[in-house]
Amino acid sequence: MGVLYITYDGLLEPLGESQVVRYLERLSDERPIHILSFEKRTDRTDVSRMNNMRKRLTDKRISWTALAYHKRPSAVATAYDLAHGLAVASKIAKTEKLSVVHARSYPPALIALGLKRAFGLKFIFDMRGFWADERVEGGLWPHGRLYHLTKRLENSFLAAADHIVTLTHASKRALIEMHP
Repeated sequence: MGVLYITYDGLLEPLGESQVVRYLERLSDERPIHILSFEKRTDRTDVSRMNNMRKRLTDKRISWTALAYHKRPSAVATAYDLAHGLAVASKIAKTEKLSVVHARSYPPALIALGLKRAFGLKFIFDMRGFWADERVEGGLWPHGRLYHLTKRLENSFLAAADHIVTLTHASKRALIEMHP
């Protein structure tokens, strides 16, 4: 049974290539993998790079669905991307033999949670860190409604996840304290 790996990072971005593609290439011998990513316009229009990545993944027997990433207006664009992503991911879940959905970070976790509920897939929440807190501490968000909504969603993701991935032992300890 296969894995649907969802990332809001594009595979043609340095982070996507180094932390998603390389990781999944090593796992592709163990089970079928399908990646759903959101690619920025400049990357999507670079046909040569898109074709090279597609060939690289195909050579490792990894399927890839590259959706368009929308930036502005921020909240509306992200909501659109996630709704479109859920529709596409649902179609993938209906047509492929999947057993697991792996969500890399919070926006993809919304899609993964929908798939878990609709199709009974195991859900890996690859939270990396405490995203809402990082955005507030970095000055990207005020400590307001969006922060509190994201923290409520975080609790839903943690409660629904069959497995959780975090990057540090300190965050693991914090998770255990917050969610025994």
